[in-house]
Amino acid sequence: FLGSLVASASWRAMNYATDTYLDGSEAALALRYTYAFSPATTVALGAAVTRRDTTMSMHNYTGVRPSIELYHEMPNGLIGDLSVSYEHRFYDSDYFLLTEPRRDDILDVALGVTFRRLSWSGFAPRLEYDFEMYNSNSEHGNTISHGLGLTLTKHY
Repeated sequence: FLGSLVASASWRAMNYATDTYLDGSEAALALRYTYAFSPATTVALGAAVTRRDTTMSMHNYTGVRPSIELYHEMPNGLIGDLSVSYEHRFYDSDYFLLTEPRRDDILDVALGVTFRRLSWSGFAPRLEYDFEMYNSNSEHGNTISHGLGLTLTKHY
């Protein structure tokens, strides 16, 4: 299978005005392999590892995030895309008021449709739906969020 493989690395410093216990740094390494099955269908597989270090060890973690993305051109000028990723964060030490390290699991699902035939001056409307399920044994608990968006894009 011939496709394209992209590797990326990033690092950032974090300095908060009020929550200084979160000051520190974050480094990330990622790989993404993209393969076109046909001129109309592309799939991308990815994986990322993130390391976050703060001034308080209970907020330090290593996160692992596999992902998959699918793009497909449909009839009538529609472009559909679907992405799914799951991140598990391994924290370094026991969390406040817990007898064990914090655990976070984050599932992200996004679905979008771009309407190319409705383009105007090179911009096309895009309808997006996002779903996130966040599970944690900390005070953040378990949350589910939904998002719906309508944007204009030139990338299609």
